[in-house]
Formats: sequence, structure tokens, C-alpha cells
Amino acid sequence: MGNSDLNPYQPPQMYTVPVSQASAHPELASRMARLGAHLIDVVISMAITVPIAFATGYFERVMKQQVTIQEILLQLMIGFGAYLIVHGYLLATQGQTVGKMLVGVRIVDYTDGEIIPIGRQLLMRDLIMTVIAMIPFVGGLISLVGICLIFGAEQRCLHDLLAGKKVVKA
Repeated sequence: MGNSDLNPYQPPQMYTVPVSQASAHPELASRMARLGAHLIDVVISMAITVPIAFATGYFERVMKQQVTIQEILLQLMIGFGAYLIVHGYLLATQGQTVGKMLVGVRIVDYTDGEIIPIGRQLLMRDLIMTVIAMIPFVGGLISLVGICLIFGAEQRCLHDLLAGKKVVKA
């Protein structure tokens, strides 16, 4: 009777996964859900920034190639400010943008499944990728290759790798 596994009167054992481990491995979001979320976020961004670009004459100057680096940087700051106003709270508290919330996905840390601090999200994903995209000639190519990485087994783009994150079902 020394081995409790052989005791016929022992209550059945059940294997349970601690909550911290269960949340670390949620199901990855589908590529289509990620695309849908991104498209929703782009439409929201354009609804804010395009009217501003028209109202300030920026759009017309871009078309005439008469825009200065200061104007470009100002428009980037306006776009970034709008992004924070629209998505900042959701990113900080739920790991979601409006688009991600609507399609039912969220951004989490790659290793522990926790919500990523917003500073890390904005710096490692948004700022670095924006700077890379602005590099003449190679920036667009790097961005395209980075997006195509989603077709790998882990479904992580370059910005996911840089920020140490993954996108999972909410």
C-alpha cells in the first residue's frame, strides 16, 4: 500500500493548468483577422489625418512636391497624436487597437502572454518601423519583407519580432 497510484479508494486526480501558464499560450490570431484589424485602424487613421492634410494645404504641397522636412515631421506627430488619442487607452489596458478589439484579437508578450507596456509597444513597434519605412529606397523593401514574415510558422511580422510580441485571439 506504499504506492498511492494503486489505491483503488483514492479520489480521481485531475491535471489543471495554472492561470499564468494557460494565458501564456493562447491561440494565435488568424492572418485574416490581423489584416482586418489593420484595415479598420487604417480607415480610422485616414478619417482623422486626411481632412487635416487637406485643411492645412499639406496634401496640395505634397502633390506639387513642395513639402519640407519640418512639415513631414509635423504631419507624423499629428498622426501619432491621433493614434494615441484613438488607441492609447485600449493598447495600455487591453493590448488592443480599435480594429483589434472589433475583430477579437489582442497583442501580448511573446513569452508570458501578458499585455505589453504601451511604451515598449510604441517604441519597439511603431517608432522603429516608422523610421525604417522612411529610409529612402530600402525602407519600403524592409517594411514589405517584414510584413511577409507573417507567412512563417509563428505568424509574426518584423514589428512583432522587434517588440517581442504576438497577436492572439482575445
